[in-house]
Amino acid sequence: MASARLRCFLPVRYLRAAGWECEVFEPSAWQRYRAVVLQKAYAEEDLTLADCLRAHGIRVIFDLCDNHFYVPTDRPDLRERANRLRRMIDRADAVSVCTNELARHVGRPSTVIDDALDEIAPGWLAPWQRTCRTILARCWRKRFQLVWFGNAGLDSPPFGLIDLARLVPVLNELDRHVPLSLTVISNSRDAFVRHLAGARFPTRYREYHTHSVQGLLQAHDVCVIPVSPNPFTLSKTINRPALALLLGVPVVADAIPSYEDLRPFILMGSWRNHLSRYAQDHDLRQHHVEAGRHYLRQRYTPQNVVEQWSKFLTPLLA
Repeated sequence: MASARLRCFLPVRYLRAAGWECEVFEPSAWQRYRAVVLQKAYAEEDLTLADCLRAHGIRVIFDLCDNHFYVPTDRPDLRERANRLRRMIDRADAVSVCTNELARHVGRPSTVIDDALDEIAPGWLAPWQRTCRTILARCWRKRFQLVWFGNAGLDSPPFGLIDLARLVPVLNELDRHVPLSLTVISNSRDAFVRHLAGARFPTRYREYHTHSVQGLLQAHDVCVIPVSPNPFTLSKTINRPALALLLGVPVVADAIPSYEDLRPFILMGSWRNHLSRYAQDHDLRQHHVEAGRHYLRQRYTPQNVVEQWSKFLTPLLA
């Protein structure tokens, strides 16, 4: 899961490399910790753990990267989850979140800490890229190759493949002038079939696997990231467009607050016009990718992760 990978496992690795005594939580060794970060963990057993830790003078930090405060009117079943989340927030000595937008919903002071970005291994990915491009070229020769990737999501709150369904009529129209294809890399073939049923252009589904997703992405011309604006999606980070740019794939996306950071390097909204523009202008695609890569490698570094977490944690351990 991206939340565990980008906000737990990679930060642990980077902090340890920087000299912090830091590890993934070991329940049997809880007494040796001075502070414990609960990353989006607020089940009843997590609440009990937080109480136990605090009773023994161990600092409890809660880190959140999704707006689970949001309860759509048609999902009253999510109210208990939101209430549990509030109970954990009340127990925490400090709270960190992934975006400024999410911080607005916490209801107490919190610190914004950026996601780590997925690590890219060009040497390892090159064979995958060549293989995938060969396969796609044979199947969909001369088509403008689009890709969408991510969690299949939900219908309520709407996120994931339901957003892509909204884009299908635009892609059907565009396909009349710019022959295109679409690959979906996700975790539900059933959702793919349901939401892409109206597509009149070639589509295919690929199961999301960590070891292959980067190579599959690189095999395409443009990554599409439609987003339905709601309190859940507006709190998301840049990790999806950032990964696409780092892999050399230009992006067309809907605008959300965190994506503004990447506005100079991606095209936002106006789907038919922007996809047509990229289809006709290879140099623009290349320019956006190169500039975006440079920006991301300068701004979102492992050192940035260490600095933000260190600044946040140090006062709590004083």
